[in-house]
Amino acid sequence: MAKPEYFGKINEAAGFGAAIRAARKAAGMRIADVCALANVSIQTLSDIESGKPTVSIGKMLDVADCLGVSFFSVSAEERHTAEKELPRLFPAWHR
Repeated sequence: MAKPEYFGKINEAAGFGAAIRAARKAAGMRIADVCALANVSIQTLSDIESGKPTVSIGKMLDVADCLGVSFFSVSAEERHTAEKELPRLFPAWHR
């Protein structure tokens, strides 16, 4: 599944919900598809996409993981670069 580029800083539930919805649509997935993969209810996914701040962090992480969305607003390319460079910059951490 292609990972979409995300926009701006995700610093509130509404921004996170918008990123989840954008990723789901970019992947061509229906709400029911994501719910089945993340093991969440349709209501939970709807609440996440609507930006409701009452959804548990665990459920949000489950959905985010299924769609490749990070709580940190970095692109896949930036994340890949960081993952490559960390062992070189901090070799003691990666023994």
